[in-house]
Amino acid sequence: MFPLLKYRFQKYIKWPMQRAKKGYSDSDLWNIKDWFMENVSKMLIELSTRNAGYPGTDDYPTDESWKADLKKYGLMAREIYEIDFWDGESVYHPEKLEEYEKLKKDFFDWFVKYFEDLWD
Repeated sequence: MFPLLKYRFQKYIKWPMQRAKKGYSDSDLWNIKDWFMENVSKMLIELSTRNAGYPGTDDYPTDESWKADLKKYGLMAREIYEIDFWDGESVYHPEKLEEYEKLKKDFFDWFVKYFEDLWD
């Protein structure tokens, strides 16, 4: 009984208070990769619906092309976050690693290139 109460206290009181105070919680530190990809995914998808500007480069000559790629890379970040190398029977699937590494490279190449353009 007490472990459940402790967990609920942490989940509903302690961790939200930590996020409000310092921007992240102890539980976020357990897996920064998942925390980052989950949050960046949500942010890019939302930015694709309300962005007020675009880079204006050869890659993105229009607002529509920029918004389409914000959504595309937001969904890609979500896919990276959701890839599961284990199935329900605790069997490891190394063939998924190649897909994961390609998605990760494509996402971060784009993210680094357009990092300064990610604003509303």
